[in-house]
Amino acid sequence: MEAIEALSVLTTPDPDAALVARAQSGDRGALEAIYRKYIRRVYNLVYRVVGDAQHTEDLAQEVFYQVYRNLDRFQGRSRFYTWLFRVATNVAVAHGRKLASRGRETAFEDRHPSTNVYANPATVAESRDTFQRLDRALKAMPAAHRAMIVLGPIQHHSYEELSQILGISENAVKARMHRARASLSAAMSRMQEVAA
Repeated sequence: MEAIEALSVLTTPDPDAALVARAQSGDRGALEAIYRKYIRRVYNLVYRVVGDAQHTEDLAQEVFYQVYRNLDRFQGRSRFYTWLFRVATNVAVAHGRKLASRGRETAFEDRHPSTNVYANPATVAESRDTFQRLDRALKAMPAAHRAMIVLGPIQHHSYEELSQILGISENAVKARMHRARASLSAAMSRMQEVAA
């Protein structure tokens, strides 16, 4: 199975291959193009895992610093995008673990999806309440579980993509996702009990 996956990665051209090759040969313009192309996606991933705008910008810069330092090690066995997201996930999860080891939680900000001014106020209030409960539940989860929920259900990566991003088998992805969903469910249940 892994041989088939590896073959499909090799037979599907990486749209970033030429840009990465130029960057690996020292072309600063190519490095800047990679940065411009992916900074928003990296920022969003880190923000959703860490939940703290104050640290997200620094962590996103750390991701690109790590990419710059290790670009010569990228050998094209996966798409550049998946390698970049692996670096971003590792940086964000490591930050979350560091905060947890200090006894601090990540601070998800009070944010909610934009709403239509003509929407039913009861529906808007219910949507905000659900979003805030989800945010609080994510905040209560370990960083590794939060990353799985962000990469999977929130950012809609498939198990195959998650396997490539995380560098683990699809079966391992499924097992981790199962644990992450159980962690989310438990956090939501605890919040429900507290509210009752």
